[in-house]
Amino acid sequence: MSPGLGGSLTWSNSDISPGVNAALQLAAIFTGQGGYAFGKGCAKGSWFWEIGIGGSLPTLVGGSLTGYYVFGSFSFEALDKGLGLTPSRR
Repeated sequence: MSPGLGGSLTWSNSDISPGVNAALQLAAIFTGQGGYAFGKGCAKGSWFWEIGIGGSLPTLVGGSLTGYYVFGSFSFEALDKGLGLTPSRR
């Protein structure tokens, strides 16, 4: 929606929702983002919001509309077991 580069760092009290998500973000030093998480397989959905700091170049004011997919949770413990990095206890 805005020309140029942009970036932000945001925080939310909402839980991560695996599946398809869409969000609208506006930034002008302070950032606000609201979106909808359709849920895995689009079966359930919920609204979410985020606040933070951000901006864009060549201007400080910018916005973006984004669609993205969130994969399931990641566990270093499961990765270690899969790679055999965790010593076995016998």
